[in-house]
Amino acid sequence: MSSAVNSSIAEPGHVPRVSVGLPVFNGESDLPGAIDALLAQTFSDFEIVISDNGSTDRTPEICRAYAARDPRIRYERQPKNMGLYWNCNRVAEMARGEFFKWSCADVLHAPEFLERCVSVLDADATVVCCHTRSDYIDPQGRRLYGVDPAGDGRLGTSPVVHRRFADVLFTHGWGARSFAVMRLDALRKTGLLEYHYGWDKVMMAGLALQGRYHIVDETLCFEQDHPTIQAGRDGRAGGHAASALPSTHDREGNGFHRFAFVRGYLRMAWGLSPDVYTSIRCTGWVLLYPFQIRKWGRLTCAAVGRSRLWAGLRRLVPLGAGRGARRQARKVV
Repeated sequence: MSSAVNSSIAEPGHVPRVSVGLPVFNGESDLPGAIDALLAQTFSDFEIVISDNGSTDRTPEICRAYAARDPRIRYERQPKNMGLYWNCNRVAEMARGEFFKWSCADVLHAPEFLERCVSVLDADATVVCCHTRSDYIDPQGRRLYGVDPAGDGRLGTSPVVHRRFADVLFTHGWGARSFAVMRLDALRKTGLLEYHYGWDKVMMAGLALQGRYHIVDETLCFEQDHPTIQAGRDGRAGGHAASALPSTHDREGNGFHRFAFVRGYLRMAWGLSPDVYTSIRCTGWVLLYPFQIRKWGRLTCAAVGRSRLWAGLRRLVPLGAGRGARRQARKVV
C-alpha cells in the first residue's frame, strides 16, 4: 500500500469503503493470523471493526497492539460476554463503510479477496452480496480439500426475485456466504441476526430479495475445520475436511427452531419483496419449507444422537453389537 493511500486513510473523518467486522472471544491463538491476512489485502480502503466479547485471554492486548499500529483498526471491548449473535450484530452496527463483511479469528483471506469482491459490486448494482470460492484449513493452517463451504455458485444468481429466495430456503452454503462482502444498507434492512441457531440463513434470504449473489471463481477464503481432520498418512497438506453430523444447537446451546424460521422468512417476504406478487410467491415457498422431510430427518437424528437416552443405549450396547444384543437392550429399556 502506498504512502499516499496510507495518509488518506489516516485522515480524520475518512469513511472507508469496506468495513470488516471481526467479533471475537478468547481468540488469542488464531487472531493474529486473521488480522495479518486482512491487513495484507491488495484493496486498502477498509476498516477492521473488532468487538471483543469480554475475552479472558490475551485477546485485548493483541487487539490494542494492532489498533495502535494501524489506524484502520477500531477496537471495542465489552465488559462481559454478551453472546455470539449480539457481538456479530455489534460490529455491523459500528460499521461505516458502503460495503460490509463479517470475519472471525479462524478464517483466513487471500490478499486479493476484498479487491475481487468489491470490483464485482462496483461493476453490477444488481449484485447485493459477493463471495469467493472457499476451502477448509486444519488448525495448523494447512489447506484441506472438501466441499466448498459456500455451496453451488449458481444459487442466488437468478434475475427472478422469488427464485433467489427459494434457493436460500432449500439449499446449503448460506452460512458461509454470510462472510461475503455485502451492501451494508441492504444488510441492515434484514434486521441482522436474531438469537436462533442458523438465523444467518433468514438474513441471507432477506438479502436475496434485494439483489443477486455472486461467487468469484477463485478460492480466496479459508475456514478452519474444527472436527477431526482426515489428513494424509504423512500428515502433510492435502487431506480432506471431515464434516460432523448436522447439529441442532450452536456452541452456546441455542437451538434450531424451524417455526421461528417460518416467521422470519414471512417477515422478509412481506417486508423486503419489491412487490405484492413476489411476496405471494415467496409465501408459497415458505409454506413448503417445513415439509423438507429429508432435512428434518437429519436434524432429528442429530438431536437423538445428542440425547441422554441415546447416550445410555450406547453405553449398554456398543455400535458393533449384534441384533440379539440390541433386542435384549430394548427389553431392558
